[in-house]
Amino acid sequence: MQGVARDYRSLVDRGRKQARVSRGESRGHEMTKPALVRADGFGRDYGPSAEPEDFSLSLPAERKLASLMAANLCSQAQDDKADQRGHERAHHDTDLGFLDQIRTIRKRQSEMGFRTVEANDERNDGNAKLRVRSETFADHYSQARLFFRSQTDIEQAHIASALVFELSKVLIPAIRTRMIGNLRNVDEDLAKRVAAGLAMDLPAANKAAKAPIDMAPSDALSIVKQGGVPMTGRKVALLFGEGSDKAEIDRIKGQVEAGGGKLFLVSPKVGPQTVKGGTLTADGQLAGSPSVLFDAVTMVLMPDQVAKLLNDSAALGWLMDAYAHCKTIGHCNGSMKLIERLGLAVDAGVVGNDKFAAVAPKRHWDREPKVRMLA
Repeated sequence: MQGVARDYRSLVDRGRKQARVSRGESRGHEMTKPALVRADGFGRDYGPSAEPEDFSLSLPAERKLASLMAANLCSQAQDDKADQRGHERAHHDTDLGFLDQIRTIRKRQSEMGFRTVEANDERNDGNAKLRVRSETFADHYSQARLFFRSQTDIEQAHIASALVFELSKVLIPAIRTRMIGNLRNVDEDLAKRVAAGLAMDLPAANKAAKAPIDMAPSDALSIVKQGGVPMTGRKVALLFGEGSDKAEIDRIKGQVEAGGGKLFLVSPKVGPQTVKGGTLTADGQLAGSPSVLFDAVTMVLMPDQVAKLLNDSAALGWLMDAYAHCKTIGHCNGSMKLIERLGLAVDAGVVGNDKFAAVAPKRHWDREPKVRMLA
């Protein structure tokens, strides 16, 4: 497109020179009045309009070409009236090939510019230019219905609970009512659960632009249905203290890293600490390394360290959060007292350190109803 613009500018300069000749100005003298218009060659001005004889490029391309041709013809008609200073030959040379140049420019513009697509693959009049959407564009609910019904029970509970949480932040009751009316078009049970979670009566379903359709559930849409969870990429926290067994810690670390995970050492204190079998330095301090940052947690503690942590809110909260988020919790014999202190029910996700590595990547969703209310 830049080449077309250059050609237009060249033609405009030529037209300006011819206009100066038609006004009787001396050849070879530059115009004393500066150009008032800058243009990109396609009809867009960047300043106030100039005089007509300046041949501003603000007109559409076709009108520009017509103006240039008219100026050229006018210049030819006035050649006989010009003074006898040898301009006739120059004008004649300038006009040679003028129309051929215009045809070339128009051809290049056609090849490089916008053209309407001639193919008509839609079921409409081929002579009409239409921008239409498919009828299925009005189906706002079928995909949402398919997604919800493809989830496991716990995933559906998460979706319903998330909707309750978000709509509880809406201060205008009419908006909550309208949203639940929309949910009735997705799934009746989902709408009832959300309405119950908000302590609202179930409103009437909103009219759908296109009635949703039922499709067979797809396991590919569910995360839980994808099967086992690998250790790869998982971050596991291990709580230790002074006197902890380094050999046991190294064993757990080796298992985690062999599976592609990473072990993060947590302790009430940072800095080098004397442990059984050597010295260890924690990666993070207990109060500053909450269990929500990790995929699983475990503990290797001596009885005297356990006694100190039984009344430590950071240690108790560290375990409670891991349990509430359905994560695996590993323990040694001594650290089992911390779990008992919190009254946590032992399930498949609370295991000894000898089984910890095999269970660590999993989330134990059957625990969730024990720790929170779900919609």
